[in-house]
Amino acid sequence: TFLLFFLQSYRLYIVFAIVYISFSDGAKYADIARNLVTNGEYKSSFLFSSFTEKSEKLFDAPVYWIPPVYPYILNISFRLFGITDYAVTWTTILFYILTVLLSIYIGKTIYGNLVGLFSGIAVSV
Repeated sequence: TFLLFFLQSYRLYIVFAIVYISFSDGAKYADIARNLVTNGEYKSSFLFSSFTEKSEKLFDAPVYWIPPVYPYILNISFRLFGITDYAVTWTTILFYILTVLLSIYIGKTIYGNLVGLFSGIAVSV
C-alpha cells in the first residue's frame, strides 16, 4: 500500500509540477537555459514584468539581474536529457533531495542523530 501511495503522490506531483512550470520562476529559468542551449545567449523571451512600461523593453533581452547558477545547471540538464519540462522537474527534484540529505547530515554532525532526523523532516515538509 505504501508503494501505491508513493506512486499516486508522485503522479500528482508531476502533473502539478508541469502545470506550475508554465507560469513560475522555474519557467523563467528554463527559458534562459533553453536560450543558452539553442543560441548560446543568456537572455529570455519570457515577459518578466507584465504590468510596467519597461516590460516591453525587457522582452527578448539579456536578463543580467537573474542569478546565473541555476540556468547554467538547467543548461547542462537540457543538454543531457533534452529540452523538456521533465528535465527541469528532475533537476529540481535532485536539488530537493540533496537539500534534505545535507540538512540531515549537518544536524546529525553538529547536534546528534535526533536533531538530524528532525531537521530532515522539517526541510522535507
